[in-house]
Amino acid sequence: MIEKLTEEHKSHFPEYIEKWTKIGRDTSVIDKRRIKENLIQFVANEPDYQQIDKFCWCGSPMSAILGAMLLSKKGISIFDENGDQIPDWPELSKIIDQHFSRIEISSFINESANKCIFGQQDAAWLSIYDFINRVLGVDLKDNRINNLFALSECSNWIFAIDKIAFCSHKPKKIEIADGTRNDELHTEVSPNIEYPDGYGTYFWHNIQVPGFFINKNLSRKLDAQTALTWPNIEQRRCACEILGWDNILKELDCTVIDEDVDPEVGKLLEVTIPDIGKERFLQVLCGTGRTFALPVPPNMTTALQAQAWTWDLGEFEFKKPEVRT
Repeated sequence: MIEKLTEEHKSHFPEYIEKWTKIGRDTSVIDKRRIKENLIQFVANEPDYQQIDKFCWCGSPMSAILGAMLLSKKGISIFDENGDQIPDWPELSKIIDQHFSRIEISSFINESANKCIFGQQDAAWLSIYDFINRVLGVDLKDNRINNLFALSECSNWIFAIDKIAFCSHKPKKIEIADGTRNDELHTEVSPNIEYPDGYGTYFWHNIQVPGFFINKNLSRKLDAQTALTWPNIEQRRCACEILGWDNILKELDCTVIDEDVDPEVGKLLEVTIPDIGKERFLQVLCGTGRTFALPVPPNMTTALQAQAWTWDLGEFEFKKPEVRT
């Protein structure tokens, strides 16, 4: 029995981090033959799954789940005789909206996610079992784990229902923001993860957000009211950062608490934020000529005090810099 990892064991960490990071970020074409072989073997030993009689090949995980929803709930197939998806994501999204409400779609997606095999996206936890098996020499005594190892290398999401396996292609692009901490997913323009059918996911400092928060080409636009009332608190914070507090304040009824004679010291504002209450902001003129706003503690009483706080200084310690960058 192994109670503690040795230095020899730990020396293999970089090897397994590199191996499974590569699997998780792989954008190669899926191996259909290998998927069929390993999925059939997996479900044969898994009582929660039915035997697979047919395979459908989908352009993204979302298309896999919603393609399954259309077929199982409405009898509508979006696949050709070879099982390949016909409509791209924008067109499929329109078809889905014609047949289901947002509540029905959300409910089906939540239920389906619990029944999915995530392929390469299972890399994080599969890496632990791989390490235990190969480095620690512990026999896992379960052939299903070997099937999941193989599926992680050759597939993305797989959703099985009514003896049909809906298998997603891998992303065609996974973009990690350069120079960010911990290789975070972050974008200010295009999707971080994009699939062959056009479906993409957007992240703001590792928080997944709706595409319209970032993509200005979509029909729905991010505005102050949406940002301030968005139900998910983390996504709401991201929306406010993306839109910028100065833009948000322009659409709200602000009270001026104090205004310094120097516009670069700024103006102290108070505003009521939905679900939060009264908050204070320092609105300043930047040396570049742009105006921006920063949230400051509610106990700030003057613009000078708030400006000093942004520099981590007391009000009487603060001196205006001669040159701002």
